[in-house]
Amino acid sequence: MSVGTVSLPRVTPRVQEVAWRGTLAGSALWLFSSNLLYAGCQWATVVGLAKLGTPAPLGHLGLALAVATPVVLITGFALRTFQATDVTRRYAFADYLNLRFAANLFAAVIIGIVAVFAHME
Repeated sequence: MSVGTVSLPRVTPRVQEVAWRGTLAGSALWLFSSNLLYAGCQWATVVGLAKLGTPAPLGHLGLALAVATPVVLITGFALRTFQATDVTRRYAFADYLNLRFAANLFAAVIIGIVAVFAHME
Protein backbone atom coordinates (compact mmCIF):
# COMPACT_ATOMS: atom_id res chain seq x y z
CA MET A 1 0.00 0.00 0.00
CA SER A 2 1.53 3.25 -1.07
CA VAL A 3 0.75 6.61 0.41
CA GLY A 4 -0.61 9.29 -1.92
CA THR A 5 -2.25 7.06 -4.50
CA VAL A 6 -5.94 6.49 -4.70
CA SER A 7 -7.35 3.40 -6.29
CA LEU A 8 -10.57 4.18 -8.11
CA PRO A 9 -13.02 1.47 -8.99
CA ARG A 10 -13.08 0.52 -12.62
CA VAL A 11 -16.14 1.92 -14.38
CA THR A 12 -17.49 0.02 -17.31
CA PRO A 13 -18.11 1.92 -20.57
CA ARG A 14 -21.84 1.32 -20.20
CA VAL A 15 -21.94 3.19 -16.88
CA GLN A 16 -19.79 6.00 -18.27
CA GLU A 17 -22.13 6.27 -21.26
CA VAL A 18 -25.15 6.57 -18.96
CA ALA A 19 -23.45 9.17 -16.77
CA TRP A 20 -23.27 11.84 -19.48
CA ARG A 21 -26.83 11.31 -20.66
CA GLY A 22 -29.80 13.13 -19.22
CA THR A 23 -31.01 12.43 -15.76
CA LEU A 24 -34.40 11.08 -14.83
CA ALA A 25 -35.53 14.57 -13.82
CA GLY A 26 -34.42 16.00 -17.17
CA SER A 27 -36.23 13.24 -19.05
CA ALA A 28 -39.36 13.81 -17.00
CA LEU A 29 -39.20 17.52 -17.83
CA TRP A 30 -38.99 16.74 -21.56
CA LEU A 31 -41.91 14.34 -21.20
CA PHE A 32 -44.02 16.94 -19.39
CA SER A 33 -43.24 19.66 -21.93
CA SER A 34 -44.06 17.39 -24.88
CA ASN A 35 -47.37 16.37 -23.30
CA LEU A 36 -48.16 20.03 -22.64
CA LEU A 37 -47.41 20.92 -26.27
CA TYR A 38 -49.58 18.03 -27.51
CA ALA A 39 -52.51 19.12 -25.33
CA GLY A 40 -52.08 22.70 -26.56
CA CYS A 41 -52.24 21.56 -30.18
CA GLN A 42 -55.38 19.53 -29.48
CA TRP A 43 -56.98 22.56 -27.84
CA ALA A 44 -55.98 24.82 -30.76
CA THR A 45 -57.58 22.37 -33.20
CA VAL A 46 -60.88 22.45 -31.33
CA VAL A 47 -60.79 26.23 -31.03
CA GLY A 48 -59.95 26.61 -34.73
CA LEU A 49 -62.86 24.40 -35.77
CA ALA A 50 -65.21 26.19 -33.41
CA LYS A 51 -64.23 29.66 -34.63
CA LEU A 52 -63.88 28.97 -38.35
CA GLY A 53 -66.44 26.27 -39.01
CA THR A 54 -69.98 25.27 -38.36
CA PRO A 55 -71.00 23.12 -35.40
CA ALA A 56 -71.18 19.97 -37.57
CA PRO A 57 -67.38 19.56 -38.10
CA LEU A 58 -66.82 20.16 -34.40
CA GLY A 59 -69.31 17.38 -33.63
CA HIS A 60 -67.57 15.08 -36.12
CA LEU A 61 -64.24 15.77 -34.43
CA GLY A 62 -65.76 15.02 -31.03
CA LEU A 63 -67.21 11.75 -32.28
CA ALA A 64 -63.95 10.75 -33.96
CA LEU A 65 -61.98 11.51 -30.81
CA ALA A 66 -64.48 9.58 -28.68
CA VAL A 67 -64.03 6.52 -30.88
CA ALA A 68 -60.30 6.73 -31.60
CA THR A 69 -58.80 8.01 -28.33
CA PRO A 70 -59.44 4.91 -26.18
CA VAL A 71 -58.05 2.62 -28.88
CA VAL A 72 -54.94 4.75 -29.37
CA LEU A 73 -54.35 5.07 -25.63
CA ILE A 74 -54.61 1.33 -25.07
CA THR A 75 -52.36 0.44 -28.00
CA GLY A 76 -49.88 3.21 -27.16
CA PHE A 77 -48.56 1.33 -24.10
CA ALA A 78 -47.32 4.69 -22.71
CA LEU A 79 -44.19 4.21 -24.80
CA ARG A 80 -43.39 7.92 -24.72
CA THR A 81 -43.15 7.77 -20.94
CA PHE A 82 -41.09 4.59 -20.93
CA GLN A 83 -38.65 5.88 -23.52
CA ALA A 84 -38.24 9.30 -21.91
CA THR A 85 -37.51 7.81 -18.49
CA ASP A 86 -35.29 4.96 -19.70
CA VAL A 87 -32.03 6.64 -18.70
CA THR A 88 -30.18 3.33 -18.56
CA ARG A 89 -31.09 2.60 -22.18
CA ARG A 90 -32.46 -0.83 -21.36
CA TYR A 91 -34.07 -0.98 -24.80
CA ALA A 92 -32.79 0.47 -28.05
CA PHE A 93 -34.66 3.21 -29.89
CA ALA A 94 -35.44 0.71 -32.67
CA ASP A 95 -37.31 -1.47 -30.16
CA TYR A 96 -39.57 1.42 -29.19
CA LEU A 97 -40.02 2.44 -32.82
CA ASN A 98 -40.94 -1.05 -34.01
CA LEU A 99 -43.44 -1.54 -31.20
CA ARG A 100 -44.93 1.91 -31.90
CA PHE A 101 -45.37 1.09 -35.62
CA ALA A 102 -46.96 -2.29 -34.90
CA ALA A 103 -49.30 -0.82 -32.27
CA ASN A 104 -50.33 2.07 -34.54
CA LEU A 105 -51.07 -0.34 -37.37
CA PHE A 106 -53.21 -2.45 -35.03
CA ALA A 107 -55.01 0.68 -33.76
CA ALA A 108 -55.70 1.84 -37.32
CA VAL A 109 -57.22 -1.54 -38.17
CA ILE A 110 -59.45 -1.47 -35.08
CA ILE A 111 -60.58 2.12 -35.76
CA GLY A 112 -61.24 1.23 -39.40
CA ILE A 113 -63.38 -1.73 -38.38
CA VAL A 114 -65.37 0.45 -35.98
CA ALA A 115 -65.85 3.11 -38.69
CA VAL A 116 -67.06 0.58 -41.28
CA PHE A 117 -69.49 -1.25 -39.04
CA ALA A 118 -70.78 1.61 -36.87
CA HIS A 119 -72.84 3.35 -39.63
CA MET A 120 -72.73 6.68 -37.82
CA GLU A 121 -74.08 9.69 -39.68
